[in-house]
Amino acid sequence: MSVDKAKQITVLGGGGFVDARLVQLASDSVEFQALPVLRSFRGLARLGVFVPFSRVIDSKDLDLLIEAFKGSATVVNLTMGDQMRILADTQLVYTPYVKSGVRQHIHLSSAVVFGRVKDHSIHDDPPPNARSWMLYAREKAMAEVWLRNQLSQRQIRLVILRPGLIWGLDQIGLK
Repeated sequence: MSVDKAKQITVLGGGGFVDARLVQLASDSVEFQALPVLRSFRGLARLGVFVPFSRVIDSKDLDLLIEAFKGSATVVNLTMGDQMRILADTQLVYTPYVKSGVRQHIHLSSAVVFGRVKDHSIHDDPPPNARSWMLYAREKAMAEVWLRNQLSQRQIRLVILRPGLIWGLDQIGLK
């Protein structure tokens, strides 16, 4: 089955839990088609019932990534690799975004980039805390800062998602 690139959402790292759900939702849509791009065949089992096609690509093979991304309206980066390489892996896949003409990049970050939140009035887009004691938080923060600097110079729309735990249930009477 071929993919209509104009409607394609490429999901980089498409074999994880969140990834598989996104692929399923996009595949159920009449507006979009999901192309999961995975690093290994392990992730294919979760996707088998959702999509009849996917790509297994070594993320260090930039030519294959460029080919997979080419023509996609959006690439969603949901990869979870070595926490010591979050920034390096983010930088690695940036070149294929630019060379393939992707118009929108959605990057999965983490709420840990906020650090310890002491003020409950925090807004959705504070700068990340790159001085956290936690390596994972520092790498996620540095990746966000780097992406913002790179993508602000290009005509690529950047969306950074910072999922985390839901807190504050006691303030709205659910605890």
